[in-house]
Amino acid sequence: MTTAVPMKWIRPTAVQGKDPGAEMTRRLAYLALAIAAIAAPVTSSAIDGADVETVFAVRKNTNGNRVDYGVRLDAQCRPIGDEPVFSYFRRTEGSIRSLSFLERTVYGTRGQRVRREDAGGGRVDFRLRPLPERTVRVVARQANGRCAASAITRIDGQTAVITDVYVVLSSPRRVHHIEVTGRTIAGSNTVREELHDD
Repeated sequence: MTTAVPMKWIRPTAVQGKDPGAEMTRRLAYLALAIAAIAAPVTSSAIDGADVETVFAVRKNTNGNRVDYGVRLDAQCRPIGDEPVFSYFRRTEGSIRSLSFLERTVYGTRGQRVRREDAGGGRVDFRLRPLPERTVRVVARQANGRCAASAITRIDGQTAVITDVYVVLSSPRRVHHIEVTGRTIAGSNTVREELHDD
């Protein structure tokens, strides 16, 4: 089932002395620049140990490049540090690079709250900058002798594991909509939600 809801993260808000239309244009321009950015690849040495390299990714309709979200974990699969969830740019041919400052303002995370379990594993609650009203929870655990992680959020009103985030651009600087797809926790059914700029 697909439900269309407004993309509140690009809806203009009245700020004293600021034009709401200009604010929306600024946010869309940042998103479009980050989506269109292409830079030289760097090595993947920043990802090591028990880290889960990709918990979920954001793709777009214009090419196969994407932004991946991973989580830094210790040997007991517990999140490391105050901001263990990280994002990076993965190109179609497989090379990766860090996000630029501008890209972090669009694809970064906000307000990471970490809980580590003594027996191993843990969770990180945070918000994606483009979807500030929606909390994402990364849950880390041991599975088959190694660390595993999944990202959980509300999709179409149901708690679900994120399986895909797809940004559809109508032009290089305009987001038409975002499709968020997941698998429900209760029942493992596929659920999908479209976020539109209304």
